Amino acid sequence: TGIIQGQSKGYVSPEHEAFVQYLMSLPEDVSPETITPDIALDERSDIYSLGAVMYEVLTNKNWKESKIPPRDINDLIPKKLEDIIMATLEEDRSKRISTAKQLKQLLENLI
Repeated sequence: TGIIQGQSKGYVSPEHEAFVQYLMSLPEDVSPETITPDIALDERSDIYSLGAVMYEVLTNKNWKESKIPPRDINDLIPKKLEDIIMATLEEDRSKRISTAKQLKQLLENLI
């Protein structure tokens, strides 16, 4: 799946991939201060990566390769946990779980 800045490409968020694509498209002699991507990376990018890892732990499948709801692979996964995982894997980051605190609260509510 390739490596992006020390991370397996299978776990990076869509916006992280777009950012790397942007950087790769720049000429080699471009001055760093002239780089002005329209792509923002924030905590939601990390939330996506964590969701991809949780998905793989619970399904033994890579999210980017399968894109199948976790319970379709492992019916032992509680529906509420599936909902949380799918909320971490939202392609549209504005719909994704936005903070680690929010994710923690959702997971604690499962217990």
